[in-house]
Amino acid sequence: MIDSLKNKSNWKKRAVFFALPILVFSTACQLPGSKIDDGGLDLPVDYVEELQVAPELRIRDLPIPAGYVYRAKESMILEYGSVQAGIIKYEGPDDVGSLIEFFRKEMPKYEWNMDNMIEMEDTTMIFNKSTRTCKISIRPSGGLSKKTIVSVYYAPKET
Repeated sequence: MIDSLKNKSNWKKRAVFFALPILVFSTACQLPGSKIDDGGLDLPVDYVEELQVAPELRIRDLPIPAGYVYRAKESMILEYGSVQAGIIKYEGPDDVGSLIEFFRKEMPKYEWNMDNMIEMEDTTMIFNKSTRTCKISIRPSGGLSKKTIVSVYYAPKET
């Protein structure tokens, strides 16, 4: 009798253990082509809102979207005379597509030319100008935060 009660209890625990992740996953995901809850504007999911440049830039010719938080513990900036190099990390609220469009539009305004872009799990964009090179990596932070990490690597070009 006690064994049959234990088996029923274990079965219920297993059912909850397997059903809970499925329930969470199914309610958190959107299907492609579905609509965004945008207050009644009925915009398609692929709508990309134009991002604005932050009012203060850590490096004067490397634009970053407004609303991005500088992650000092993960960044390093080196300035020696006229030489600047470093790795700067930011975290913000936008999706990868919006950031790609932002950098495609804004970097040329600071005389950067895009050499190439690689899209996989992360997106990497390579920009160059006469004396410097810049690699921008964009990746979702993961989890429920829906934030994006932007890592900017910049250095003088080798001559």
